[in-house]
Amino acid sequence: GTAYSRVHPEHILYVEAQGNYVEVHLTGHRWVLRSSLTVILQALPQGLLVRINRAQAVNILRVEHVGSYEVRLNDRSFALSDRYRPELLGRLKVLMNH
Repeated sequence: GTAYSRVHPEHILYVEAQGNYVEVHLTGHRWVLRSSLTVILQALPQGLLVRINRAQAVNILRVEHVGSYEVRLNDRSFALSDRYRPELLGRLKVLMNH
């Protein structure tokens, strides 16, 4: 059957595409949805999650460190691709100026 759970978007740590599915990771929980990363990102509040590579997007408010080719949050490292680095850095700059 189909089950529904309410998720507060700000509790999402990151989302990760796995073929035809997307894993939504929260603190202590993980949901697997049959969807694409693009559809999930469009359904969430704009600006909350930022894509960092082809298969992953992270909660901009949870980013702890950005290196040349990595992003760290919640004691985990993620690959940061050249294609998505400018948007991530631009969003972080906007956050730091507020």
